[in-house]
Amino acid sequence: MLSIPIKYCKEHGVTNSQTILIFNKICPKWRTFDTKVMIAIGFLRWLFNYQREEIQLFLEGRGIKISTGEISNLSEEFLLRFYVIHKNHSLQMKKLFEKNGGYTEDG
Repeated sequence: MLSIPIKYCKEHGVTNSQTILIFNKICPKWRTFDTKVMIAIGFLRWLFNYQREEIQLFLEGRGIKISTGEISNLSEEFLLRFYVIHKNHSLQMKKLFEKNGGYTEDG
């Protein structure tokens, strides 16, 4: 479990509230899996077409116990975050593709 020490000044209050806000957005309190697990699930689900049960077995083989419902939630979260990143950086990607003469699969 991730814990962030709260720095507190008797005169000025909490001194690292910005850091706490950022961490709470990245790692909400009700979540028990980190972003790396979400990314792994996203790739397995959407790139390699694994089913939830296959992902569950794959992760259990690596010591990660997770329900198929949580796999569904994390795979959807992966898609939403991927969409946001794509949307926020589409102009940069367009410039890069134009510079490189288009998209190529071998990078």
